[in-house]
Amino acid sequence: MNKAQPRKLFPDENHNGDGRHVAYLEDSGQCRGYDPALFDILKQIVDRDERKVSAVERG
Repeated sequence: MNKAQPRKLFPDENHNGDGRHVAYLEDSGQCRGYDPALFDILKQIVDRDERKVSAVERG
C-alpha cells in the first residue's frame, strides 16, 4: 500500500470476533514461507497483544 494513499479506519468490532483468527501464526511451517518478514511482525504483534494499526505501521 502506498503510504500517501488515504485509508479508512473502522472502530473496533469486538461484537463479531474479527481478530480471533490467528491460529495460522502458530503454524510457521505452513504460512511463514510466503512472507517471513510479514509473518514474524504479525506474530510479534499478536504475542504482545498490541493489535493496533500503529503497531503494523511500525513493523
